[in-house]
Amino acid sequence: MTTVCQRPGFVVSLVPTSEPRIQILRMDVSEVPVGDDLDAIMVMVSTFIQHHEGRLVIHARHVETPELKPPDLQGMLSIVGKLMELKDMVETKLKGTIVQGKCIDDLVIVTKNIFLSLYNPKKPFDIVASEKEVQYFLAGILEHETEKRQRKESRCR
Repeated sequence: MTTVCQRPGFVVSLVPTSEPRIQILRMDVSEVPVGDDLDAIMVMVSTFIQHHEGRLVIHARHVETPELKPPDLQGMLSIVGKLMELKDMVETKLKGTIVQGKCIDDLVIVTKNIFLSLYNPKKPFDIVASEKEVQYFLAGILEHETEKRQRKESRCR
């Protein structure tokens, strides 16, 4: 695991996977970034994705603090705006996004539904609470990508 960026309440690391073409961009969040902090993090993450050679799965997870409120509407609009701005790159390099909270309550579900009404992800997206759910999500993506790689390799022989 390699640390890519560190800010108060936010650490971004690159984690290898069993599939050589895919790495996990793990974002450990202990406080919700807002305003300029959110913009700075979005720029950093988008710049990293643009210059990264392989494919990525984003795994944002709530760490340390007992409670973490989801982004407000302005925060979601900033995130959606950046995703739309980087649409082609996101569709090419991003293989999925998983958000891991400590618990999934009504506020999280409402926030997820609002986000999905603003942005329609082309790749797998989910919000989960357990490490087991994260591993299941990641396993599905990695299995799919391994099968794609093996098909491509067998055609080249």
